[in-house]
Amino acid sequence: MKDSSISLEEAKRLQALFSYHILDTPAEKDFDDIVCLASQICQTPISLISLLDHERLWAKAKIGVEASEIPREITFCTSAITQNNLFIIGNTLEDNQYCENPLVVGDPHIRFYAGMPLITPTGYKLGTLCVMDQVPRQLTSEQKFALELLSRQIVQQLELRQKNRQLANDAEILQLQNQQLNEMHQRSEETNQLMSRFLSIISHDVRTPVNLLRGFLPLLTNDDIPAQEQKKVIDKISLMLVSTDELLSNLVHWTSRQIKGMSIHNQPINLEKLVESELFKLAISASQKHNLLINAMPSLTAWADYDILRFILRNLLGNANKYTVSGTIEVRGWEEYDLEGKEHLVISIKDSGRGMSKEQQNKLFNWQDKNSQPGTNGERGSGVGLLLCRDFISDLQGRIWLESKPDQGTTFFFTLVKYNQDLHRKQQPDYALKALTL
Repeated sequence: MKDSSISLEEAKRLQALFSYHILDTPAEKDFDDIVCLASQICQTPISLISLLDHERLWAKAKIGVEASEIPREITFCTSAITQNNLFIIGNTLEDNQYCENPLVVGDPHIRFYAGMPLITPTGYKLGTLCVMDQVPRQLTSEQKFALELLSRQIVQQLELRQKNRQLANDAEILQLQNQQLNEMHQRSEETNQLMSRFLSIISHDVRTPVNLLRGFLPLLTNDDIPAQEQKKVIDKISLMLVSTDELLSNLVHWTSRQIKGMSIHNQPINLEKLVESELFKLAISASQKHNLLINAMPSLTAWADYDILRFILRNLLGNANKYTVSGTIEVRGWEEYDLEGKEHLVISIKDSGRGMSKEQQNKLFNWQDKNSQPGTNGERGSGVGLLLCRDFISDLQGRIWLESKPDQGTTFFFTLVKYNQDLHRKQQPDYALKALTL
């Protein structure tokens, strides 16, 4: 059995060889030129730049032979790398070690060999620059000197390649570090923007109703104000509390999504039943404004997160009721195909309220222009709800848009993935929602 163990010194030599990443690389003109020059100087038909790994000789450049590699145990270079200087066999037939070598008794019938070790700056011998002939011979001192110079040139080429590769790696690492710094800077900027937006909402949209409540409360204890006027004050306070509760609910969703992220838990959802449930919750508020709620949703099944979809419907229905008085709010749904032939669901929420101008529509989903208009009863909002709807719908692989004209009502549309029993039989794994960018 062949002994596969190697000495510590050989292991270090192989490590040095592998560090140059030269084995099994394509031919290169710089190295091809060196073997041509060595062959010309020494007047030999064969010349190689040979590299020895643990089991083979591999030729980085060659002239006069076809094979690119041969087993290490039959090579002359195995003996050459044990020397510090040029290793020469003038006549292989007279050499006891190599006279019966397959390369001597068979093709290419080597009779002369000279190999100069390729010695690294750290002293490891990677292989040789060798010349061979099919007749016995010797080299002149000039030829020997030339082989020594050329062998050093090969090592210098390898060193240069290694340094260039290291520079490229350093440049890549530097680029990666710069990218990481840029990402950290961007995250810092996003955090600052988040805090700025959060403080903006707190300072305006939350403090405003609190200050109004503070101003209204003394009126409730003033005996000079008629009971009918006090009831109006209570009604206004009630409206402000509802609006503030809605704002705080949206704010909780927004900050949770920004700071912690959320997970989607998709499941089959009966849209008809979900819409019916959300309209039922809106019924009292709608009746106070004399609005008629219509559920025209057919029996469709969506593949979505239940809580997220409920949040979307609650916000869009709440907005429709906010800007409509003595009108109708209708929810519909249907199946549709996109340009790629994929089937999805479309949900529409149509109201007969005041509608919006093009300018208002263009500002609707823009954080910088976030400025919610008061409702028909003076209801206030922050505009955060619609921004969240936009991003939640995107996370459900859908999109949202609207059609509206002043005094002609508004219709919001959004798409959802249609439930497919074969496709969605196995619950999809949760995936983290990306940070909201407003």
